[in-house]
Amino acid sequence: MKGFKPCSQGHFYKETLSSCPYCDSGTDEGTVKTSEQSTEQTAPVTESNTSTDSSNTDGTLVFGTGEKTKEFSGETDVPSSDDTTNSLGDLDRTIISGDTKMDDDDDSTSAPRRKIKGWIVTFDLESFGRDFKIHEGNNNIGRSPVNDITVPDEKVSGKHCVILYRHAEKTFFIKDNMSNNGTFLNGNSLPPDQASELKDGDKIKVGDVVFLFRQAF
Repeated sequence: MKGFKPCSQGHFYKETLSSCPYCDSGTDEGTVKTSEQSTEQTAPVTESNTSTDSSNTDGTLVFGTGEKTKEFSGETDVPSSDDTTNSLGDLDRTIISGDTKMDDDDDSTSAPRRKIKGWIVTFDLESFGRDFKIHEGNNNIGRSPVNDITVPDEKVSGKHCVILYRHAEKTFFIKDNMSNNGTFLNGNSLPPDQASELKDGDKIKVGDVVFLFRQAF
């Protein structure tokens, strides 16, 4: 090749240069070092050198803290009081605790259910009508929210009257609880604190609210 000459490494360079610009100070050492560095830098990436810690599969790295939080695995380890205090003050950590929600269908904490035996219906509280269930046993009626049936009327006493279904006799009774304005059955004032039999289709008046009683069976 005209105007070029080779070096001991086989590189061709211009004849006007005193030494090969591709070699390191005219020796083979530079070339070998460069080759080794290139091989070292381009080593294939394997599964072993991508993982910095073999325990990473058991934990989650929290960025910004360098800490690991243990994965939830159903273990029942309970942290000490000091650990709990420190974790609550660390905003970068998340605590996974057990589910303490009570089951709404847990019969052990709910009151025993009573059979529905009838209804009382009124159109004086809402224009579309409103009905209340009458269950087996006592059904307290009054203005106070502690009653089974709450009647929001100023003329109704806190515990105004009670409707009772007695299973042994299969009969309904109604009794006025010494209310201020009395309880009326089919337009007649009931004697205070004295039970009267209640039949299907009877009308009950407490305050200014009139109810129609309907028996279930």
